[in-house]
Order: sequence, then structure tokens, then C-alpha cells
Amino acid sequence: MNGFFNKGMLSICILCGMTGIKSTAQDSRKKDTDSLRKNLSLIKEDTNKVLAYVKLGSLYYQTNPDSFFRYTHQGLALARALKWKRGIANCTNNIGLLLSDTGNYSLAITYLKESLRINREIQSRLNIINNLTNLGRIYYRQGDFITSSDYYFDALQAAEKINNHEKIAMIGTNLTATFCSQKDWVKGEKYALLTLHHSELANAPMHTFKALIALGEISLQRSDTLKARTYLKKALHTSVKNELRLMSAEALNNLAGLNANYDSALMTAMEARKIFDEMNPNSISAVMNLGVVASLYLNLYQSRPQPGYIKNAEYYLNEQIKKCTDFKYAEGLASGLKQMALLQEMKGNFALAYQYNKQFHHINDSLFSQENKNKIAAIEGQREVALRDRKIALNKQELLDKENQLIAVIAGSVVLSMAGMFFYYQNKIRQRTNEKLLRLNTKLDQANQAKAKIFAIISHDLRGPIARLIHFLHLQKEAPDLLSKEQVIDHQQRITASAENLLHTMEEILLWSKGQLENFKPSLQPIVVQDLFHRLGKSYEHVDRVSISFENAGNCILISDENFVYPILQNLTANAIKALAQTQEPKIAWRATQNDRGIILSITDNGPGMKDSWEEPLENINKVTSEANGFGFYIIRDLANIIQCTISADSHPGQGTTFRLFFQAKKDGDHYQSVLKEPSVSGAE
Repeated sequence: MNGFFNKGMLSICILCGMTGIKSTAQDSRKKDTDSLRKNLSLIKEDTNKVLAYVKLGSLYYQTNPDSFFRYTHQGLALARALKWKRGIANCTNNIGLLLSDTGNYSLAITYLKESLRINREIQSRLNIINNLTNLGRIYYRQGDFITSSDYYFDALQAAEKINNHEKIAMIGTNLTATFCSQKDWVKGEKYALLTLHHSELANAPMHTFKALIALGEISLQRSDTLKARTYLKKALHTSVKNELRLMSAEALNNLAGLNANYDSALMTAMEARKIFDEMNPNSISAVMNLGVVASLYLNLYQSRPQPGYIKNAEYYLNEQIKKCTDFKYAEGLASGLKQMALLQEMKGNFALAYQYNKQFHHINDSLFSQENKNKIAAIEGQREVALRDRKIALNKQELLDKENQLIAVIAGSVVLSMAGMFFYYQNKIRQRTNEKLLRLNTKLDQANQAKAKIFAIISHDLRGPIARLIHFLHLQKEAPDLLSKEQVIDHQQRITASAENLLHTMEEILLWSKGQLENFKPSLQPIVVQDLFHRLGKSYEHVDRVSISFENAGNCILISDENFVYPILQNLTANAIKALAQTQEPKIAWRATQNDRGIILSITDNGPGMKDSWEEPLENINKVTSEANGFGFYIIRDLANIIQCTISADSHPGQGTTFRLFFQAKKDGDHYQSVLKEPSVSGAE
């Protein structure tokens, strides 16, 4: 009994390989058929009409093979006229399917291989999978499990490459049937579970049904009847829920084999028989149902011997053997021959039983030889190796990609770090530049303010002598008799001296202005200090009340620019004279001394001493006061800075003040000569 059930189930599993045509409810099919036939002549001769022919042919697939061939061939002819490759591939695939169902396997393979070639040419991946599966099904039907397995595994690889769950499930049903045919229940269960998993992901109830049927058979082979019945009931529920009548018949057919009540089991099998006869009497499942019915009649005959039982059993077995022979279905034929040998033995026809049994063993040995099992296992092994190799290659590529990503990340980090360092360094330079610019702007602002005050002081110093001269000229013009002759001569002398001093002051201002120019360099010449003192004495010989003395120890000679040195001495002398305005017996003493370091010119007065504010112009190059102390200190400061003369001062309240001018020198022959370094820019920036 289990033998019938086993073979029937396996036939059902491979039916799922028939792709490209879908069954339709009878009423809906008739309605669609009438509508298409009526409108076919109205459709333009283009690809749409090819599709109409294909659809119309598919509606006749299970009911009228002649009409199917007629319309599908018309569609093929139009597709070839239009040179529409996809249409040609679809039509040749459908024709190949029906040819295989009618047992014309050689011609079916020709059409399916033509469809496969075109689909590969146009890279139609889903149709390639369908073609491979359909070719595998044909070879399976002929008992060539090795070739069929080759096609199935090629199809599975193609489906896995695009991760199509529905196609993986479809191929899984066929591989399940292949391994169950070889009684390799472990691998059969492996591919049945694969089918169940992917059919649920794809929401494909037809493939779910096939997986449950297969798992039921495998459980039965392991003597787990309870689990087998559970799987088969789930399969029946799935088919009824999704209105899959042919599959419901398959489930009923398999459940009949598990029923120990032969009468009840026969009723179930006949219910399935009715559905098969109505929808597809020539399908593999319908043919295998004949064997199940015959097996149940034999079981009834053994339990309650009645001539009618064995007669009915012989009728159904003859039908099974005839159809399996016509369809060249080797596995079904072997099953029918085995049962027929048993039947003839029951009837006492031992010679005929021997002949049937001999035929059975011949076919069975060719189908289920160890050599076939080994070859199928080798095919699967090659696939497993190919999958492992591909996985290893993918892992290597993934590692390489990760290494490249790591290198890219490191390189990016280095570039970002360098960019960060560059921007940081640039920012630091910008900050320093901004700080320097701010300081320069501050100094420039201070210098501009200082110059504004300086020119105010210059205005004051120049206005005094000029005002006195103008006042004397007006007095002489308007009231010449007011002054005596001696007073006139004295005023003229004073005015002359004042004018000369004014001229000197203007020359000093001009010289100072030149000194403010960037890159201005003094002209270095030997200067005899005694000549400087003599010239200074002549300039202030008109000052009666102040005693000016000069002392030159060692006859010093400077190397400098006299036009810078003399104004410094003159302004220091003028400032000293001003400081002695309220001093009794005022005295000024100039002195020149020399030592190993250089030459020192000093001026000392016995006046009241300097206030702190008098030192400020010499120390702060940016500060200019508005006090009426004259322009002298600023000229002294800037001119001394240009010729790199160091100025120092000592002042004691009530005792007087001393200024010292230090000129760095080196010995050259018998004289000490001042050494002038590269000039520095003066205070005004």
C-alpha cells in the first residue's frame, strides 16, 4: 500500500515543475475563452495579438490540446514575423510543455531548448529558470534522474543568484521528488524544508502544498504515521483555502493511502478520481491515482475476497500501465507492473506474474541503481563545492573591500588630519598676522596722534620768533622815535639771532621729517668733536646771562652724520638754557670723554632739575605732550635713534641735570671712531 502512496506522491511533487501555464477555474476559463475568441480579429497584428494567442491557448491547455496547439502556433508564427524574441520564447516554451504532457518528449525537448536559447540571448532570467526546470521535469519523467538533476541544480543556482523565493521553492519541489525517488529521505527532507521556507516567503500556496505533501511522505517512510497525516491534512487545508482543486485531489489521493479503513479510503480515492477526470484526466497525478484505486481494491480483495474487487483492480492497473507507457513515465510504469505481478499471483497466473515481475525489476533497477544515486550525489556535491567556492570568493572580495575601505578611511583620516593641521597652522599665522596688524595699527594711530601734537608744537615754536620780528617791524614803522639808537641796534641784533635760530629750527624740522621716511640712511663722515663744540658756542654767544663751557678730553673724533649730531647738541643746549631761566649764576658745561667702549658727549646744567614728564618723550616714542617745552626733545629722540646714539640722563632737584650721548666706537689708528650699525626706522611708523 505504501508503495502506491509513495509513487503517487512523487508524481505530484514534480508537477510543480510545469511553469509558464496556470490553471483557471472552469467558469472563468470559459468566459475568458469566449471573450478572447470574439475580440481576436479586432486586435492589431502586433505583440499584443501574440499575447492574446498565448493566453487563449493556455485556456485550452487542460481541456482541448488541439485548440491549444492551434492558437499557440498562430502566436508563434506572428511572433516570428514580428521578430519578437520574447514572444517566440514564450510560445515555444508553452508548446514544449504540452508536448511533454502528451508523452512526445523528444519534440518537447527541442521546443524547450529553443526557448532556453532565446531567453539566454535576451537575458530573461526568470524564463531561463522556467526552461531549465521544465527540461529537468521531462528527463525526470523518462527516469533520467542524472540529467534532470543537472537541469534542476542549474535552475536553483540561477534562482538563488537573483534571490527569487518563488522560483527557489518551485525548483525545491522537483529536487525533493528526485531524492525521494532515490529513497534518499535525508536530502529529500532537506529540499522539502527549503521549499516550505521559500514558498512562505513568496506567499506561494501551490509550492507550500507540494512541500507539505513531500514531508508527509518522508514522515511515512520513517514510520511516523501521525506526523505524516498532520502534514497531509495541512496540505489539504492549503489547497482548499486557495481553491486549488487539482491539488485537493492530490491530497485526498495521498490521505486515502493512510486510511486503514479500506472502504473509507476507497471513497476518498474515488473522490479524487472524480476531480481528476473533470479537470485533467491525463495528468501524472491522475495516472498515479489509478494505481492508488487499484491498490485499495487489492487490499479489499485480500480482506474480503470478491471477484468484483480483483476485476476492478486489474482494470485500473491496466489503465495505469497503458497511460504510463503512452506518456513514457518510467517510474509510474514500474509501480503498475509491480502491482500487476502481485494481482496475477493472486489469480494463480504465475507465468504471467513472473513476466510482469521481470519487467518491473528491469525498469526499477535502471531507475534506482546505486550508480544513479552516486551520480546524482556527485551533481549535488559539485553544486555544494561551487557554492562554497562562490562563498569563499565572496568572502575574499568582502575582505578585500573591507581592506580597501580601511585604507580609504586611513587615507581620509590622514588627509583630514593634514587639512586640520594646515587650517590650524593657517589660523595661527592669521592670528599672529592679525595681532601684528593690530599692533601696527595701534602704533600708526598713536604716531598719527603724536604727529598731530608735534605739528601743534612746531606751530608754537615757529610763531614766537616770527611774532616778535613782526612786532618790532610794526613798531619801527609806526613809532620809530620810541626807541633809542642803542635800543634799535640791540633789538636788531636780538632779532637777527632769533631769526638765525628760527632758521636752524626749520632745518632741524626738515631733517627730522626726512628721518621719518623708511629706509632713510645718514651719511657717515668723521666728525671732530672740537669743531662741533666751536660751532655750538658761536650759535649761543649772544646769550649773555648763561655761562657755557666746553671740555674735549682726548680730541675725540666721531664717525657719524654731523647734520644729525649737531641738532641733538643744539636742542639739548636750548632746553638747558630754558631750564636755567630762574637760576642765579646759570652754567652749562659740555664735555667729551672716551673709554674702551666708545665716546660720550655730556651736557650738565645747575638748574632746578627735570620733572618726570621731561623724560617721557625720550622713553616713549609714541607719546607727545602738549606742554610748551618745545619740539627739541622729540627731535633729539628721533635723530638719536637714526644714528643709533644712546641717550641717558640724571637729574637731581635743586642740583641740575646731566644728559649723556653715547656713541659706540672702535680703535682705528690713534683715534677712537664711532661705529654705526644699520639704521633703525624712527619712532613714527
